[in-house]
Amino acid sequence: MATGARLLKHAGFTLVELIITLVLVGALAVYAAPKFSDIDSWRLRAYGDDLQSRCQAMQRMAVNQRRSIVVTFSATGASFAYGDGSSLGSLNCPAGNSPCLSLASPVTANFYATSTGLTSTSSGGALDLTVSRGGYSKSYRIENETGLFHALP
Repeated sequence: MATGARLLKHAGFTLVELIITLVLVGALAVYAAPKFSDIDSWRLRAYGDDLQSRCQAMQRMAVNQRRSIVVTFSATGASFAYGDGSSLGSLNCPAGNSPCLSLASPVTANFYATSTGLTSTSSGGALDLTVSRGGYSKSYRIENETGLFHALP
């Protein structure tokens, strides 16, 4: 019985341990919580990453299949199709964040243009795209001829 009484006496947390835990939770609440509450920025960043990934995949597919693939960008997203118009799908802006591409009118990039393996853009030069909505903005560029799709600093 004496051993059971000792166990009960030493069970639980000390006041110092509880205070340290509360301080750590408070610090996380102050610094980390605001970053997680801005879900729209996270969605737009994920959309930009997905757009970049899909365009790179379309460029590889065009070269592998030796077929032209046209990507049309509009304010509400991007659509992918073979040169003959057969659809390959689309990537729309995240729900509640449309329009998310800062474009006045639709623009295109043609991967494997005219069977040369090069990329041509509707602008004839590098094609700049900006994913933005509210306080979030990130710019990307598709290089003419090489088709390199990259984020701008």
